[in-house]
Amino acid sequence: MEYIKADWSGVQDLSEETIDEKVKEDKIGNYRLAKKLTDAKCLFVEYVGRTNTKRLANRLKEHLNEGYKYFRFCYKDSERESFLQECSDYHEFGGLEGRLDNEKHPEVPAGTKYKCPFCE
Repeated sequence: MEYIKADWSGVQDLSEETIDEKVKEDKIGNYRLAKKLTDAKCLFVEYVGRTNTKRLANRLKEHLNEGYKYFRFCYKDSERESFLQECSDYHEFGGLEGRLDNEKHPEVPAGTKYKCPFCE
């Protein structure tokens, strides 16, 4: 299995102002959402997501009214990298065990034959 490398941002308040200030609109990337922080001021991750297109800021704004208060994000160079990161996050934070708000495993990008390396 390949190593998934990411340069995650620090914990951010999930607000339109923060997204506009911190997130570049024209980037592909991944994000983690939380409603609360741990005692160590880290995210208690409750949702993981990605963009396949260059619209990370817009995708984050879609979650503004869902009860999440915090987020972290990272940029990726390709749709494949973003898919692999979301798979990694989904498995790391207990998606298969129902510990995430995600309703299902990350979908393979349309027109590709990528596979989740963590399910094999």
